[in-house]
Amino acid sequence: MPGYRKLQGLEYHYLYDEEVGLLCGGNHPIAVAIKNNTRFTEEDLYQNELVYRGYYENDKSKDRKEKFPVGTTCQQTEAVLALVQSGLYLAFCPTYCLENMSDEIYEILPERFHYSSPVYLVVRSDRQQALLIQEFINVINTNS
Repeated sequence: MPGYRKLQGLEYHYLYDEEVGLLCGGNHPIAVAIKNNTRFTEEDLYQNELVYRGYYENDKSKDRKEKFPVGTTCQQTEAVLALVQSGLYLAFCPTYCLENMSDEIYEILPERFHYSSPVYLVVRSDRQQALLIQEFINVINTNS
């Protein structure tokens, strides 16, 4: 899970940094502009509705979203990507999603909106872990 909010009673083991970008697709006006090499500004982007997540997000994400109108809210990345593919909304998603999409999906102004977020393996700290989980934690701690 993302490590922007650590809770007492849990152990956090760093795994990797997840790269996140602002995405568009389908026949969204910004996607069409990208396909046609038409210029647009950051202010143009702020006229478009954004998919918001239904859970706590880090400050990096909040800061980048604050000027966008709320389009809809959902929690699963797959649902967010479906809404982006529909061409109705813009959304922040992990950039690895770009590799797995069959339709044209674009990252928008990465120099402004791209960020990374640490991802952690999280386990309860108040009990003995199963042998397999403990061995996995040992491997992670050895390689980090």
